[in-house]
Amino acid sequence: MPAGIAKLKSLRTLSNFVVGKDKIVDLMNLESLQGTLSISHLENMLDANDARKVNLKGKKNLDTLVMKWDDDLQDAEVATDILDMLRPHKTMKTLSIKGYVGANFPTWLGDSSFSKMVDLRIERCGKCMLLPAFGQLPFLKHLVIMRMDRVRSVSPEFNLWGTLQATISILGETLL
Repeated sequence: MPAGIAKLKSLRTLSNFVVGKDKIVDLMNLESLQGTLSISHLENMLDANDARKVNLKGKKNLDTLVMKWDDDLQDAEVATDILDMLRPHKTMKTLSIKGYVGANFPTWLGDSSFSKMVDLRIERCGKCMLLPAFGQLPFLKHLVIMRMDRVRSVSPEFNLWGTLQATISILGETLL
């Protein structure tokens, strides 16, 4: 990322933020971001405390968030702590998580406070064994779950069949 991007406090559009070593905190002061933000190379993050400082929860004008891990070299516990701290604002409409290397998703994923969430995409999270309570998302219309080979159980709150009005795709097969 360009040096000094953190000083652009009124920046509204940043389509892709590439995480470099110790550089995720550059997002901290960019409170005016709106629309879509993609954060890539999250495997370069070393400390969940830096993820907390980013304060995605305070970036209420973002509609779409994409979080990408591009290799699986990060420690699973570190990745879990980082994703937990990267909780977006509750008005998020579209969320995509790709390549996450943790064994579990944070509790905020699937929380009913994300009442505006309509699109959710989980891809290449090959170490995860349990899917969150997506059934708690009242307006979820599109759920795509791909390449999640280790999923062995689904939480009881996963129940989507009564609320989901669209396609669920798990491992490339359409289920609904």
